[in-house]
Amino acid sequence: MFKEQKLSGQNGNSATVSIKNWLLLDCLAFLNLIPIIGSVAYIVIILIIGFGTKTAISLKNRVIAALIWAGIWIVLTFIFSLLFGATIMDMVGELLPAMF
Repeated sequence: MFKEQKLSGQNGNSATVSIKNWLLLDCLAFLNLIPIIGSVAYIVIILIIGFGTKTAISLKNRVIAALIWAGIWIVLTFIFSLLFGATIMDMVGELLPAMF
């Protein structure tokens, strides 16, 4: 579906990714709605697209950039949880008895 050779044949010399292909890539995120299996399938498909040899270069670059951003957010979330997790849990622990 996203092969560079097929896309270059459709669009002339360069492998220009059409709007339809971009929308198909974005719709893959809906796989995450399926518990566990959908998320694993989504990650596998994204890795295949990002590191496959026959994928259009612009599509490959976008997927790799998204993977880099995801990695940055995971690291930042982990650091934030380590720094402020205990403080937030203490605040929640103090508020719960007052609410009930």
